[in-house]
Amino acid sequence: MKQGLWKQLLTWPPKCCLLGGMRLLFVTALLLASAALADADIHVVGAYDTTFEPEVIYVNVGDTVRWEYISGAPHTVTTGENCDWDGMLHASLSIVEPVVEWIVPADVATELPYYCAPHCINGMVGVIHVAQPCAADVTGDGTVGADDILLVLAQWGAVDSPADADGDGIVDVNDLLLVVSNWGPCA
Repeated sequence: MKQGLWKQLLTWPPKCCLLGGMRLLFVTALLLASAALADADIHVVGAYDTTFEPEVIYVNVGDTVRWEYISGAPHTVTTGENCDWDGMLHASLSIVEPVVEWIVPADVATELPYYCAPHCINGMVGVIHVAQPCAADVTGDGTVGADDILLVLAQWGAVDSPADADGDGIVDVNDLLLVVSNWGPCA
């Protein structure tokens, strides 16, 4: 990151908006949010003649699933059950298009079956299990606690903030109450 940008971050918001040590808290929260995004994993699935390997994977929201063509006739990565496309994802996977990448969205179901359209009848299927994030864990550390309250207070009134636990677009009393009511480790 360029030095000028760091200087802007350390001096933003203006002094009129934050009191004393709140500026440090703001910068710390910003760094924690950046670190949470950097923790996303990449899960690789190989597409063989008539199998996906591994067939079952466990991911988190924000992770990337990367399917790689290994062998066989052209494949697809198609979400749905019983060889019936659900409309979410359908991509070709072959020698010409050897990689499909998909970032796990926050609104996806906790279990997402997928298949290869040409080989589904042969049993070329897979399942993605998605762990749902703990909404009140605004710091992303797996526990709802004091750090989450501090971040909500530091971001009070902010729009489109990671501290917006209830997703209504602004950090306010509802987010604070959500944090307090979900205190403890995320399930």
